[in-house]
Amino acid sequence: MRILKQIFPPIPVVAFVVAIYGLLCLPKLSPDYAGDILAVSMPWGMAVSIAYGFWRVAMFHPALNEDYRGWLVTTPWNPRMPLPLGPPTLTCYDAIPLALILSFNAAASSIGILDTMMCFSAAYFLFCILVFSITGVSHVNWIVAFACGAVALTYDNAYMVAALLLAMHIVVLLGLKASLERHPQESDFDEDSKQRAWGQLEHPMGSVWKMERLSDARNKRNAGWPFSLPRLHMENCSIRPSQSVLLSLLAAWYLYVLVCLLPKYAIAEAVVSDDFYSSTVVFVCTCSAWRLIAYGWRCASPISIAGRIATGRLIVFGYDRMVVVPAMAIAAALLSYRFLSWLGVGLSMKLPVVVFLGIFVNTFFGPTLANWRLTGMHRIRRPILQKAEYTEV
Repeated sequence: MRILKQIFPPIPVVAFVVAIYGLLCLPKLSPDYAGDILAVSMPWGMAVSIAYGFWRVAMFHPALNEDYRGWLVTTPWNPRMPLPLGPPTLTCYDAIPLALILSFNAAASSIGILDTMMCFSAAYFLFCILVFSITGVSHVNWIVAFACGAVALTYDNAYMVAALLLAMHIVVLLGLKASLERHPQESDFDEDSKQRAWGQLEHPMGSVWKMERLSDARNKRNAGWPFSLPRLHMENCSIRPSQSVLLSLLAAWYLYVLVCLLPKYAIAEAVVSDDFYSSTVVFVCTCSAWRLIAYGWRCASPISIAGRIATGRLIVFGYDRMVVVPAMAIAAALLSYRFLSWLGVGLSMKLPVVVFLGIFVNTFFGPTLANWRLTGMHRIRRPILQKAEYTEV
């Protein structure tokens, strides 16, 4: 019962939600209210389901509560012990609030069990993805992201959706336990660290469970070196090859799901072909432009256009090489679409291939951003910084 008291929302909130549900039940007692009240019954039921999903993670996982996290480090707590404020993982006691939400939704807004659980699971998974990103359990994020596309693709099959949701909840449960295992322990800190304010504790693992504000990090830079601010996130600015492949596959997978779902809404394939092909090309061009902006930010050409013409050095390969990969991405996307059209491949396969190549080429091939900033043949533009950020040594 202690866990039920911890995970159950506050009584005033529950009373307010029940009162709204009572108003939504009035149309069944008096049809005169049906026109106005029924219009908000379904959104309200979905909102309550989503809110409870947010509640179950955001209020109980220390990764999302800076003061709670900082205090927990100074206590003898370890991952084998229950959390003081309640578990972020779903327990058997969650069946009681969920059963109440399901009953109220069925009575007031006619939302089915599967729709209610999908709304709850979507919110729950969203905050779990945030937790996994903070705590370094990012591999679970990829599993959940790909599975969400499968749920959308098989939405008409209730049994398949239920099986996928159950499997996703099991994976998320294991991920949450792994995230708690990564929580820094009291033995990881010396006595000086324990005296710091909550949320300022630094763990030896580096970025795990550390959410340092950008303004605080800027003030730690050395004075006088104009490239210090662009170097702020130098170690985290590049995408690993595995992440590049997974990100490209994920984007292609979601586009495939979207194209497969459009015929259910009676949208002609010819309209989809014209609109989506233009959109995918624009998307690939945007990815390429974003890479050029990232590589060219505060990194100017060593010779101006006038200087190139005067000296005859129209191409400075050490600098102009940053244009090669974005151009390759656009060319690969356009040529792959034409080639697949010549082979007679369907639209549901052509467009995902275009998106996959556009993202993959831009993120997989080097030089990496860190390598470019350190070895590229460019001039460093002086960033616009406040005076205080130059004076501290």
